[in-house]
Amino acid sequence: VVGGWAVIGGFEPLKPAVGLLLAAAAPLGLWCCVWGPLSRLRGRGASAAATAVVLAVLAVAAVLVMAPVS
Repeated sequence: VVGGWAVIGGFEPLKPAVGLLLAAAAPLGLWCCVWGPLSRLRGRGASAAATAVVLAVLAVAAVLVMAPVS
């Protein structure tokens, strides 16, 4: 459902909100915590890293949504 809303919000309005497409894909950022240097973390450190990755993706999506489109 969220993915469908993101596609409609990203393409349908007069001012497309492309950042919504990125926001719907934010949980995919958790793959960064499965492979690579972040995979070595355990316990609270791993939880904090996973939360930070998802929040960073959501922050980029918010900036894209709020940015003026010319």
